[in-house]
Amino acid sequence: NRDMEFPGQKSLGVVYHQEGEENGKRTYHLEKFQMPGAGRIEVRREEDDRAEVFFISEGDETETQLVGSTKTYEELSRNESRLTKAVKYSKILYYLARVAEVIKDFVFGDE
Repeated sequence: NRDMEFPGQKSLGVVYHQEGEENGKRTYHLEKFQMPGAGRIEVRREEDDRAEVFFISEGDETETQLVGSTKTYEELSRNESRLTKAVKYSKILYYLARVAEVIKDFVFGDE
């Protein structure tokens, strides 16, 4: 069992399976839990290695078992989307520059 505090966090994930070993190309399978308010989290490992997550409220120390939702996080897709956006914007800027050049040549003549 382990007590943890996450100041300012509204959710947390507990990874139960990881695919891949190479940085940037791993996939994580996790359970995502929502924090219901101010307090702390206790993660308890069961004998079958499954994690149970409990929220202990600040003040009255009321303990509530949280129910998570299954999520998948792929490192590559997050990095790839940034790269894809960069390529897309660079193409747009390239074509805008070409249009500006054509208009300049039309107005001022070909040099």
